[in-house]
Amino acid sequence: MGDNVSTGINSSINSGTIIGSDVKIGPNALVSGTFESKSLII
Repeated sequence: MGDNVSTGINSSINSGTIIGSDVKIGPNALVSGTFESKSLII
């Protein structure tokens, strides 16, 4: 997980997930895989 990542309430990040910097993850999101910097995950 990079710098300045925001996670919403009840969001879950699976093990092995790669998240770049400045990423925003919305509430109730289930995150897995690879995400580049400055991504928005809803």
